[in-house]
Amino acid sequence: MKFFTRVKNIVNSNLNSALDKMEDPKKMIKLTIDEMTDTLAEARASLAASIAGRKRCESELKLLGESVGRWEKRAEMAVAKGLDDLAREALTEKKAAQAKQAAKSEELAALDGIIEAKKEQIEKLQTKLEEMKAKANTMVARAASAKEKIRTEKQIQEADGTELIRRFEAFEAKVERLEAEAEVAGLHPSAGESRFVQMETDAEVEKELAELKQKAAK
Repeated sequence: MKFFTRVKNIVNSNLNSALDKMEDPKKMIKLTIDEMTDTLAEARASLAASIAGRKRCESELKLLGESVGRWEKRAEMAVAKGLDDLAREALTEKKAAQAKQAAKSEELAALDGIIEAKKEQIEKLQTKLEEMKAKANTMVARAASAKEKIRTEKQIQEADGTELIRRFEAFEAKVERLEAEAEVAGLHPSAGESRFVQMETDAEVEKELAELKQKAAK
């Protein structure tokens, strides 16, 4: 009987473990949606910061373009007046402004790439979030169904184990009862057997009595 009890305990332990490990599906899905919503909000904030940075970069690039044009005009004015040294200075400033202009253009291009990547990321996050919201109720129902299936299986295993143990104990009791009846039958012979035993006893008594009479006659 201990074997059946041990099997029952192992089965119940495994099922209980499965039930314990399964989190509340509704709570888990809500938490996931909340985290996705927060991530989407952070991504949008990051995109807004990148767009603001691009506008600043674009404004600076515009100013650098104006600076290049201005130094070029100054160089032309200096040449027109025969001021070569002043023209060289203006051209030097123009080249410095052009170098900054080129660097700022590269920065602007990089920002454009970053912004496009963030937009794609936000679009994917938004699509996934909508998908999760659409599937939330279905997922909760599926998880609840799976959990109920495990619980039902646990109940079935418990019922089967109890019935098995009950039948085994009933059989054991029946065997013990039969053994007891056999012992009683061995101690008390049947009515027919008792008559034969009595006849055998009477014959021995008569034989012994005849022997005593013979001795007395001598």
